[in-house]
Amino acid sequence: MPFAYLEGLRQEMIRLGVVRLLFKVLSTNDNSKQQIYLGSGYDSLKMIPGGELHAEPGLSRKHGASPRQIIKSALDFWWLNDDGESVRAPHAQLILYPQYPEVRMSGFLKGCAASPGALMSSRTAGRILFLGITEGGRIFGWLEDAGSAIANEAMQWIETGEVHRLSPVFVEIPLQPAASYSVLQAAGNMPDWLDCLFQAGSTWGIYTLWCRQWCRLYPRGHVRNYAKRDSVA
Repeated sequence: MPFAYLEGLRQEMIRLGVVRLLFKVLSTNDNSKQQIYLGSGYDSLKMIPGGELHAEPGLSRKHGASPRQIIKSALDFWWLNDDGESVRAPHAQLILYPQYPEVRMSGFLKGCAASPGALMSSRTAGRILFLGITEGGRIFGWLEDAGSAIANEAMQWIETGEVHRLSPVFVEIPLQPAASYSVLQAAGNMPDWLDCLFQAGSTWGIYTLWCRQWCRLYPRGHVRNYAKRDSVA
């Protein structure tokens, strides 16, 4: 690591037992000081699994108003580092501000040496936060800078509709084998080596020479054709 392609990140998340892989394109207001906005309303709490909800008095006294209660939920949150290890962020939590209402993630840098502090503290729009969620509710986080190869690839997937938008905030990347296999199998003329790749589950973003042309295979069966070649290697 770091990952060269989004497929590498996806495979690492699968290795860690992730069953859902979400990402959010961060805005300038998504940073370590202002926390990460996850959505408005109570439904946003359902997107990210947390611990038991409990109420606490809020600390904000904006415009001289008395502080209101906020609702918190602890997270089993782990950052992936550049060495391929996962390190727990012990203070990560969800905070619901009922007066707005909105849900934010907080404490994800505190007490975790592997956290991307500098990048998370910036106000650069277009950074992408990936959240891999396991069956048991553990969350693995990975942050990409705006304009990186993986960030650009994720933005392309949004544009082509190859990912599922769960909410105005979150997008989900499919983890299961794609429909492209059955589509190409039905079309015929699929070489044995490509069939083996599909059987192994390597179905995302494969570039291959097939039917005398380059094409890109997307998870929902869409084939994007590139310039034709004179011969098949």
